[in-house]
Amino acid sequence: QHEKAAIGYYLSGHPFAGYAAELAPVIRTTIANLAPRQERTLVAGIVTQMRVQSSRRGKMAFVTLDDGHGSVEIMIYNELFDGVRSLLREDQLVIAEVKVTQRMTEDGEAQGLRVIAENIYDLATIRRKHAKGLKLACNGNASATALAEILQSYRPGDKAVTVSYRNERVAGEVALSEAWRVNLDDALIERLREWLAPENVQILYCPRPRSAGAAARATPVPHPCRRSKPCRCPAECVTSRSASPVRRTCSSPPKGRCRRRNPARS
Repeated sequence: QHEKAAIGYYLSGHPFAGYAAELAPVIRTTIANLAPRQERTLVAGIVTQMRVQSSRRGKMAFVTLDDGHGSVEIMIYNELFDGVRSLLREDQLVIAEVKVTQRMTEDGEAQGLRVIAENIYDLATIRRKHAKGLKLACNGNASATALAEILQSYRPGDKAVTVSYRNERVAGEVALSEAWRVNLDDALIERLREWLAPENVQILYCPRPRSAGAAARATPVPHPCRRSKPCRCPAECVTSRSASPVRRTCSSPPKGRCRRRNPARS
């Protein structure tokens, strides 16, 4: 942060880079790739600027997030701002659930994006909501006693711990029992990274389910008439609902080309 204040940019690397790998299963898009969509989007970045102004509904904030690929200004209305004000500090990581729409001029021309925050989270909250466990990579020099001492203060919890062990003779993974489930506190992660090295401590996330709209766009829908080629009729295809097995029938097929009968009536 001192580099940014002194010379206007991060000389030794963008601070978000330290979080990008961990958040990759949860944050599916970079700020530079934000685009208007119906579904809410999770976006993450470092707070680089914030301004607050009063409106008829109370105070609202305009927060600029930067993830090293781009930056965006997010609008936070009064109802949300009062509850998340403490998270919105300069040079801090913020994860925002946002609604992205196209900003238009009075002449109907596109003029950038309007990004409105629906929720604001810190990293600890994202870990509680989306992480499923912790994976630790250990070698022959690691001590099981030392690991138990570190984990002890953060149990019982709800996150599973898996140890990937390797030495000159054996290698494998051991899932610790439910009694050794932990809470993913920041202090625990820091202690483990100091002991094992950061690259040997991995937080495992449940992949976020794709939205219904995205799934519909990505999944090809078979032709209702089950033909290998599209039928020539412009009318919609309808499905009969009866107790017997039913095939779909075009509502107005030309010359019977697409007609599929109910097998029970054949």
